[in-house]
Amino acid sequence: MSIRWKLILFASVAVLLIAATGGSGWYQFRQFKTELAGGIGEMGSETQALIAVENAHNTFKTQVQEWKNLLLRGNDPASFEKYRAAFDREEQHVQALLGEARGLMAGLQLPTDEIEDLMRKHAALGDSYREAMKHFDPAAPDAGHVVDRLVKGMDRPASEGMVHLVGVLEQDMRTKVARNQENAEASYRDARNTFLILVLLGIVLCAAQAASLIRLLSRGF
Repeated sequence: MSIRWKLILFASVAVLLIAATGGSGWYQFRQFKTELAGGIGEMGSETQALIAVENAHNTFKTQVQEWKNLLLRGNDPASFEKYRAAFDREEQHVQALLGEARGLMAGLQLPTDEIEDLMRKHAALGDSYREAMKHFDPAAPDAGHVVDRLVKGMDRPASEGMVHLVGVLEQDMRTKVARNQENAEASYRDARNTFLILVLLGIVLCAAQAASLIRLLSRGF
């Protein structure tokens, strides 16, 4: 083979190796970007679900406090209506927040049985409170204590359920963070190994072409 074709071949190999290295880098970067975007989106939605459940728990505490206000100050008709309305409002807010979390979890294909059961228990709790309130006698000074004994401790399962659900979501997020880290490390290793293979291949091929050119030149073409 003449030196002209040797040079053409040498240049072609160099261009192809540069293109392969660049193409491989671009592909790996695109894959990493896709995985990163998917992971961030997934974590963002689950974080929103977690925040919604935490807010529901805090709102539930406010709902229970409004119930206590109702029992303590309900002997006054104006106060009774005020705190009953506040109780109803906070109850609806809890349901809305839990519903938001359920929708986000369903979108992430997470199990929703627990949160749906929690929503049913919370709704049933409101019914129990209202049933107990039928025994409230505004004319009786101890009316609040009488009704409170009827519902004492009823709020605990709902409160504990929300705390447990927060823990479940936090654990799932920790698992996903660990998984995403493992995937990122695996992508890095693949990209590094591919790059090293292409570089070594380029060195070998270019060295072989260079040696061939040197032999031709040493023979005077």
